[in-house]
Amino acid sequence: MESSFYSYWSANYSDVLELMASIPWSPVTLSDDRIQGKISLLVRDGTNYRKYLRLFPEVMCEPLELFYILRRATGLLNLPIAQDLLSTHGWHGANYGALLTLLAPRPEYLPLLIEAESRWKYARPGIHLAMAACGGCSLVAPELLKSHAHAISVREMLDELPPVSLPARPPWTDALDRQARKETAVIRAVYRARGLEAARALMKKGATGYLGLRYAEWIRLGCPEPPDIEDAPQEQAPLAEERTIEQTPPSPPADPVAKKSWWKLW
Repeated sequence: MESSFYSYWSANYSDVLELMASIPWSPVTLSDDRIQGKISLLVRDGTNYRKYLRLFPEVMCEPLELFYILRRATGLLNLPIAQDLLSTHGWHGANYGALLTLLAPRPEYLPLLIEAESRWKYARPGIHLAMAACGGCSLVAPELLKSHAHAISVREMLDELPPVSLPARPPWTDALDRQARKETAVIRAVYRARGLEAARALMKKGATGYLGLRYAEWIRLGCPEPPDIEDAPQEQAPLAEERTIEQTPPSPPADPVAKKSWWKLW
């Protein structure tokens, strides 16, 4: 049986993308040995301003902003998200996955990291550090011992911040995607017939509205479940009211030299 598009992802696809976008470090800066430099920077800033960690959120310290971001990111991390980061989002996702599993290690992440280690060359130093964190000191290479010790210090500092436990959205499904595509056709027809405001009202309903929610908005709404397919908007725009604009293609210019640029524009 052929795999469907959404069967490749274990977690909610948009949540994984939003999680990666929330980390201010480019994945390139986490490649190869550069992740060790990032961990050293965290140790430096955390050590210099550690007394303010316990005062969060009443007192927020700008040099500790990365700690606040990483605390939230690791609070969202779970097994499906770790699997997606380390397997289906390329070396970009593998770098982020290595960083987050290093800072919030769990034994169940180890098989994912072992598989990712053979696949993503440029993420291997970070993956090796995460493997050591998830599987024990026996997996630490000699050249990574210093960074391994730094990572332990960073985890201790992160633990001084209030715990963050964030719910995970259900993953996208093919049924939900098919319904969203049907709704898109309805929304387009309504836009042509009734204008932007009518179309916007429909965009907030059904599968289209659910898939368009950002994670923070989903939390604010009380973590709603995906909508039933039967509840999706079925309204059709009256064709008689459609506002169509006839488009007549311009005639090609007579000048043969200008003909090439005309087709380029068209």
